[in-house]
Amino acid sequence: MPHTAATYTVRVKVKRSPDYRSLGDIDEKGTWLAEVIDGYLPSLRASTDDDLRLLTCKKSELEDDQLFAVMRNGERGVAADLIGEGGAVEFRQHPRHLHDMKTGILLRLPPSEDLGWLCIHLNNRRGAKALLCNELIANFREDFPQLMLEINPCVAGAALQEAIDRGAIQKLKLVRFDHPDDSANRAASGKWVDRNVTARIELDVSGVLRSTGRVLGGSRINPNLIRRFFRGDRSTFGQIVE
Repeated sequence: MPHTAATYTVRVKVKRSPDYRSLGDIDEKGTWLAEVIDGYLPSLRASTDDDLRLLTCKKSELEDDQLFAVMRNGERGVAADLIGEGGAVEFRQHPRHLHDMKTGILLRLPPSEDLGWLCIHLNNRRGAKALLCNELIANFREDFPQLMLEINPCVAGAALQEAIDRGAIQKLKLVRFDHPDDSANRAASGKWVDRNVTARIELDVSGVLRSTGRVLGGSRINPNLIRRFFRGDRSTFGQIVE
């Protein structure tokens, strides 16, 4: 049975702003994100709309800046015969039965930093990220309506460098924030947001292969500018964000 793990970044962002809050003071009242999430876990019960997947928390423990929890990751909807070593049917699994597996999660949320980490155990390739994070984000949104809990996949620098070298980048997103006091950039974004609001502008770049009007599939991004930038050629930055 394979056991792997997936890693994600954890941050708290102020809505309609590029600013991120310190994890130890997310609301400027001394509230620590680790204690907030630890409070959600005992009653956490997340399921899919069809009720075929169910995630609950068995126990959690907060020590220093690390929060560890053992989750029960259940799945139902499968009919099967469970066969013993002798070849005989020992149990008949019906769709109503919940196939329950333990999954561990570990959060490291340093109170003095604005960036934390989440590691989720994948037990026999069964992940819990969607159920867990959707529930945490929904609870957080209700308690802190002016803030956003962001949980995003973490890509190791070596893996990103390898993808660039192989020309395997399929999509590129450029993000810019136009602040209210930045008159040079507000000419375009000012028509869409109020004068006292920071504008977030995103540009998605991807290639599409076409033939005689038909879409054949996606094409990879030319990695030359990104490769040069990662190798230390800072002069390419102006071309990337032009």
